[in-house]
Amino acid sequence: MRYRVKATGDLATHLRRLFQSLSEDIALSLLQACRDSETGIHEARKGCKEVRALLRLLRPQLGGDTFRRHQQFYRSVAGQLAGNRDAMVMLNTWRNLQDLWPELRSEGFRSVDTRLTAEEKIDPISHQGESFFINLARELERERFAAADRAFPSKRKGLIPSLERIYRKARKSERIADKSDQIDDFHEFRKRSKDLFYCLRMLRPLLSKQAKPTVRALRDMTETQGLVNDHAVLLEFLTAQQQAINLSPDDWSSLQQILHRRINTLQNQAHRKARKLLKASPSDFIKSLSHP
Repeated sequence: MRYRVKATGDLATHLRRLFQSLSEDIALSLLQACRDSETGIHEARKGCKEVRALLRLLRPQLGGDTFRRHQQFYRSVAGQLAGNRDAMVMLNTWRNLQDLWPELRSEGFRSVDTRLTAEEKIDPISHQGESFFINLARELERERFAAADRAFPSKRKGLIPSLERIYRKARKSERIADKSDQIDDFHEFRKRSKDLFYCLRMLRPLLSKQAKPTVRALRDMTETQGLVNDHAVLLEFLTAQQQAINLSPDDWSSLQQILHRRINTLQNQAHRKARKLLKASPSDFIKSLSHP
């Protein structure tokens, strides 16, 4: 079970236990994947993102070299778990698009259904057997002790510079993405928003009551950003597979327009939410977290 940071006691001890707990949770998710690969892999990948956000919060205490080593380790674990996860997401995204635009259920788009269904059935991870997940879980078990001797902040104020930096990066990336038509800029906005959300969620017991709705709103915004990413991944895949799916020029043009329209709608929703959440200056935002 996830360790929860407490409002009392030595914060450094809480942070070390949290780091260990996150790694333990990822390891348990990997063991769960032996019998339920979809759920186990999904939870393990989320855990990797969360622990990487914690690493960014603690970067000054870890030091550059240690920070980069840990980041690479958890990035590698998540990468090894990619498997058919993207394929499942693409198929679900396609089904949702068909609900919104019933014309995508017509015979002309049958080849898209066929291609995505075939892709979803390809699961390179399953061919490696349970030992794949067990060995990764053992690596996570060893990694959880890496923070045992780190001099983490003993008081909340020791985390303020890092929190302010993480907020500033989220705010800056949103402004860049809002002015850009490049999906990579929006993806950067999404990553930095997730960092902010995960860090605040982990530290929620230390925050003011007024800050708790902010955490919920950040979760909602990152979920919208995730939908943008799902549609962008689908568009990229179908573009690469354009010859294989062999749509008529009119159908391909229609499909592109629908995907771009959906991506733009979701991006606008995310930016509207961000303008409320990220409007304060970094210093004012930090003050709002501790205001009585």
